[in-house]
Amino acid sequence: MPPLPRILREAPLLAALAAVACTQDAVDVELPLLQTGQGVYTLHASGERLATEIDYRFENRTHRVVLIENCMGAFGVSLDRREAGGWVTAWSSVIAACQSEPIRVGSGEVYDGRLRVSGAAPGSPRDPRFDTTELSGTYRLRWSDGAVQALPERYRVSNSFDLIAPAFPPGVADRPSSSPESGP
Repeated sequence: MPPLPRILREAPLLAALAAVACTQDAVDVELPLLQTGQGVYTLHASGERLATEIDYRFENRTHRVVLIENCMGAFGVSLDRREAGGWVTAWSSVIAACQSEPIRVGSGEVYDGRLRVSGAAPGSPRDPRFDTTELSGTYRLRWSDGAVQALPERYRVSNSFDLIAPAFPPGVADRPSSSPESGP
């Protein structure tokens, strides 16, 4: 039997190298890439809303450039709350519908940011709003997949942190979410 052509002899090696190249980020990237500046944040009353600021740092330890789609620097970020069944979205940023030049974070580079969280009570006609009035708990930041395309979710979530929240101002959480009922 004649020897196999070189390409067929080397095919298993080429396939193995391709598999390593495609999973290289998963092999040597220590998580999380997204870190908050503190382990505890406190929401403060601001009119009819609760608000805080969360400083964070994204350290690109992948082997590729990360492009962050944005609108004048703003991009989709959510606060996920830990519940018995896993993580649920408790608050999401609201941004304008424009498209600016992507924010480029090269391999080995750092992007520092500040998330300004401000939310109304559930049922409020104002956005953004929180999904519950019981806000104290364990949270994480999550960059939306639309903001950071082709970056797996495990790279787009932060460390967990505690959020301490007062009650919404009296009467704010009790308001109806729709317009008043009209009479007969």
